[in-house]
Amino acid sequence: MPRLTPLILLTLSLATPALRAEVDFAQQVQPILEAACVHCHGPDKDKGDFRIDSHEAALAGNENGPGITAGDPSKSAIYTTLILPEDDDLVMPPSKEGLLDPTQIAVIKQWIEEGAKWPAGTTLKATTRIQFAKHVQPILEENCLSCHNPDKDKGGWIASTLKDAVETGDNGSNLVAFQPKKSGLFTLVSLPEDDDDIMPPTKSGGPLKKGEIEILRNWIVQGAPWPEGVTLEPKEKKTTDTNNPDTLDLIKKIHAFIVQTAEKEHAVKQEADMKAYDAKIPKTGAPYSMLPIHAGVVTLGSPASEADRRDDEGPQIKVRIKPFWIGKYEVTWDEYEPYMLTSEGRNKDGSRKVWSPDDKPEDLISQPTPPYQPMDFGMGRDGFPAVCMTQHAANKYCQWLSAQTGHFYRLPTEAEWEYA
Repeated sequence: MPRLTPLILLTLSLATPALRAEVDFAQQVQPILEAACVHCHGPDKDKGDFRIDSHEAALAGNENGPGITAGDPSKSAIYTTLILPEDDDLVMPPSKEGLLDPTQIAVIKQWIEEGAKWPAGTTLKATTRIQFAKHVQPILEENCLSCHNPDKDKGGWIASTLKDAVETGDNGSNLVAFQPKKSGLFTLVSLPEDDDDIMPPTKSGGPLKKGEIEILRNWIVQGAPWPEGVTLEPKEKKTTDTNNPDTLDLIKKIHAFIVQTAEKEHAVKQEADMKAYDAKIPKTGAPYSMLPIHAGVVTLGSPASEADRRDDEGPQIKVRIKPFWIGKYEVTWDEYEPYMLTSEGRNKDGSRKVWSPDDKPEDLISQPTPPYQPMDFGMGRDGFPAVCMTQHAANKYCQWLSAQTGHFYRLPTEAEWEYA
């Protein structure tokens, strides 16, 4: 008897297939049929004399046979027409509407094999079918992929492929087919706008529009079909009218203020009168110092005789420099950070979400969206140079300073920098 025990255990192991959850009609089958079938096979339109909006109609089928034969997908038209070649005239849905995803077809097949259970009294109604490439892919690529890709997986989530979207994520799966409430992709984008966990973050252009959130929800409800082999890439969000106050009119207003200030203060017109000066940023009180640089000539480029000289380092040219002022020190975090970090809600392009034409010009200038980590990278803040801003952000900082002081601040040219 003891010798038989291992054999019995082995036999049971081989004979018992892997368990799979029974298909839930309301959660899995109904959304697929309502999105892909009822609009052509319902009360308003019964193509091929076939309706699928009720259990009775689906069972009856048409002159070609039953629509559903419980337990036998091969004798069920709603399944056999799904697996026809794409160029077959009878394939359903028609090729022009897009075939069902293999995962959706598998659900229909399993449901029929399990007896095609259809809750009594359930009537189907046509809904909008969500197409991945047309509806979902642009939302993910423009709003999610910049922070959730193989090179940058915030929260441990990668949204580049279906496999990654389902299997990665520090807090569990972000994509569960047919279950939006268990999918972080949906639950996080539908949080209140002031919630710290909302995705995309407000500082990165979030939240999504209500229509976009609904698309993601319906896509997941319909099984989250993701075409095989499709890999998503980060893309710039298509520009829309953001009601951006940082326009040419704002530039003209700042320019007029600079001209007015120059006339009022009798601005220096002679090089000999240029003096070093100290000042404070009006909005914050942060100090800064400027030094005069007198006119002269600077030679740009390296001589041909210089060791290890590259071709793009020449030929040498002489550039005549006009007199100008330059910062005595590099711009510090004390000066730059109040410009970079504000409590105002901002669009992804840095413009303010809420503003009034009566706001001060310096408050209407675009500013960087808040960073995900401290930008000093541990090198120090108080009194230390500000690092890691883009050239555009540096230019806008100069504009912000100009709008407050009435003095024209700008970045130095390469020639001015080398000369100074």
